[in-house]
Amino acid sequence: SCLKTALPPIERHIPTTPTISAIIAGLQVQYAVRLLHGKPIPRSHRIGYYGLSDLFFDAALLPTATCTTHAYSDPLPLSEIHELPLRAAETTMGELFATVRKELGVSEVILDLYDDRDLVVALRCPACRKETPAVGVVGKVTEAEARCPSCTEIRTPHTVASVEAPEDFGDHTLLDIGIPPGQILVFRDRARSTLHFFELSGDL
Repeated sequence: SCLKTALPPIERHIPTTPTISAIIAGLQVQYAVRLLHGKPIPRSHRIGYYGLSDLFFDAALLPTATCTTHAYSDPLPLSEIHELPLRAAETTMGELFATVRKELGVSEVILDLYDDRDLVVALRCPACRKETPAVGVVGKVTEAEARCPSCTEIRTPHTVASVEAPEDFGDHTLLDIGIPPGQILVFRDRARSTLHFFELSGDL
């Protein structure tokens, strides 16, 4: 199975991304023009395109009551976004948590990453059973970094989708960890399980 480690750069590439992007952008513009003119646009389905085989596909999207991410892409009202005067390149996870706790007036919060980005917190060697702390976003840890210094086996990244203990990240800044400037972060009040949205406005 995929260990989600980054491979060295490939010398030769097939330039499909710009072409596919242009095709998809053309479709998006077409739908935008139709929407502006009050014409019907496709709903409840997804159009995909395979660039190497020139194949379009259409997948129906059926909402279900148990889906936790249905309508997840709906825009957030600006009134629900709290601005924090923090910068990703200067703020540690501990400082972020302290600021959010003060803003909400609570003692315990959880940073939920959802499908935004999973964090690598350790590398585990399946051969010699050693575990080494690590910090980074899934896909950014290279294969060379994942190789065990003791037995040279590829170590398995241990990832988390939420953060409860900011001290685990030490003095690493948010940018070091993989949180980009200006990011909107989702925090959860542990006691009431309510969601709160905070923007790193110091970067803007």
